[in-house]
Amino acid sequence: MPMEGCASMYCHQVSSVVELALSVSTSSQPATLPAMMLHYYSPAWVVIGVLGLGASLVSTFANNVTGFTSAWVQGIYQQWVRPNAGEAHWVWTGRITNAAAVLLSIGAAYAALSHHSLMEYIQMILSTFNPPLFALGALAALAPNRVARAGMAGFTTGLAFAAGHQVLVYAGLLHYGSQMSADFYSAILGFTTAVAATLLIGCLRGRGAQGLASSHLPARLPVRFTAPTIVLAIAVVSVCVVFNVLFW
Repeated sequence: MPMEGCASMYCHQVSSVVELALSVSTSSQPATLPAMMLHYYSPAWVVIGVLGLGASLVSTFANNVTGFTSAWVQGIYQQWVRPNAGEAHWVWTGRITNAAAVLLSIGAAYAALSHHSLMEYIQMILSTFNPPLFALGALAALAPNRVARAGMAGFTTGLAFAAGHQVLVYAGLLHYGSQMSADFYSAILGFTTAVAATLLIGCLRGRGAQGLASSHLPARLPVRFTAPTIVLAIAVVSVCVVFNVLFW
């Protein structure tokens, strides 16, 4: 009986939460969590909940700004733009990049207001930036020499095509059933162009770098395909094809 009572109470609470979430208008979906907090929390817990949401937002914002600054200064600027600059120059570059990242984040927050929901905005961002990165990660395991020679060029090309596709969609030159459909095709375009550009540019640069010392290129271990690996690969591809056919 105690277990049945707990189960009944739990089901009642779940149904109440679902009913409250569904009662929130679809035009104000981001207000679902605050509405539930105001409904179920006491005033003291509402304050704690708001502080928790604010802390998570601030920490996420700080992590993104720091990651953007580190990637630009250490991964791009220091390696390709000014490799011989002094430490003081790189420190000032990091500070300027921090300020630019904050301003860019504020602009992106205002741009998110034009979207129907926050999830739609996040999907648009991820479908533009993630597919080229995923393409480089996959190619790094299969063709590391090509990625070492043309990884940046391939990523830039894939990102440019995906971003250009999104611009054409927002300009009304390309039409899809929904923004999510446009994001799906943008991801396909970014991934495909990143792979093609990396392989092509890597091949062209490889012909002009025959005299390059092998120590400058990553070592590649011999690839051996065993029977279980082949079976699992075929199974994964088959499941992917089946799901695409069923839910197209």
